[in-house]
Amino acid sequence: MTEPYVFVAGQRPHDTVSKLARIDTIQLMKDVAETYKNTDYKVVVKIHPLEKKKIHSYNFLKKYSNVIITDASIHQIIPDCSAIYTVNSGVGFEALLHCKRVFTSGHNDYHWVTTKLNNKQDVIYSIKQLQEDLNIEEIIKFVYYM
Repeated sequence: MTEPYVFVAGQRPHDTVSKLARIDTIQLMKDVAETYKNTDYKVVVKIHPLEKKKIHSYNFLKKYSNVIITDASIHQIIPDCSAIYTVNSGVGFEALLHCKRVFTSGHNDYHWVTTKLNNKQDVIYSIKQLQEDLNIEEIIKFVYYM
């Protein structure tokens, strides 16, 4: 993909760790798609593999022309993305291994080196944060510690 994009890693909405969400995975997808709809960024969404049977629950994404739903491996998606949005998926930690900016809307073990999202206003503001310097040294230290 030649256009810049952000990646939204979906989670299982009723998974145990989803209870730690400040913004649930469905709402996060909506908020990110809405935030980026009039920008140069595409929004790449990967629905959790175990949610494929409930794909109709994600039909709302079809109304956003800037959203691309993919089955590609996260190892293909993460390297070229500008940022990752997730509730608290392990995909967020994987993104840190690539020194990517990670926005999280739920509590997780790697929250010290992510930007926390508490509401839609935080998601809207996050687009401006893409222009800010990322503290890669802090990410590397954290990943090394883990």
